Amino acid sequence: MPRMQNDFWNWSVNVYENPATKTACLHAQNTYLLDVNTLLWLCWLATKNKAPSPKALEKCEDIRRRWSQKLTNNIRRARKTVSASTLPTAPKLKTELLKLELMCEKHHQQDLENITQYTTEVSDMSPQALCHQNMGRYLASQHSVERAAITATKALCFSIFGS
Repeated sequence: MPRMQNDFWNWSVNVYENPATKTACLHAQNTYLLDVNTLLWLCWLATKNKAPSPKALEKCEDIRRRWSQKLTNNIRRARKTVSASTLPTAPKLKTELLKLELMCEKHHQQDLENITQYTTEVSDMSPQALCHQNMGRYLASQHSVERAAITATKALCFSIFGS
C-alpha cells in the first residue's frame, strides 16, 4: 500500500486559501461540472514539472469516478440539504458532513498523488505554461466538456501562477 505523503493535499490547502483560486475552482465545478481535485492535481503536477500521460489521465478519471461521483458529491448534496434544514441539530450535522466530505477529498487527492508515477517529466516549459498544457490535455480527454471550460481552467492557472 502506498504511503500517505500528503504533499499534494498540503499544497492544495495552501493554494485554496487564495480567494481567486477558490473562486476559480468553484466556478469550474459549479458551471462546467469539472472536478476540483483533478484540476488542482494538474496544477500541482505543473509545479513538479510533470505532465499527465494518457494512462495517468485514464487512472485520474477512474479515481474521480470512485471518489467524487460515487461518494463525495453525495455527501456534499446531503450537507447542502442539511444546511437548508430548520432542524435544531442541522448546524452540528452540517459540520460533521463537512468533516466527512473533506476526509473524502483528502483520500481522493492521495490517490491522485499516488499516480504521479504515470506522468512525464517536462523541463522546457514554465509552470504556468505547463499548467495550461495539462488542462488542455485533460479537457481534450473529456469529450463532453464545453469549450468555455477552457476559460475557467485558464483562470485557475492564472490564480495560482500569475501572469
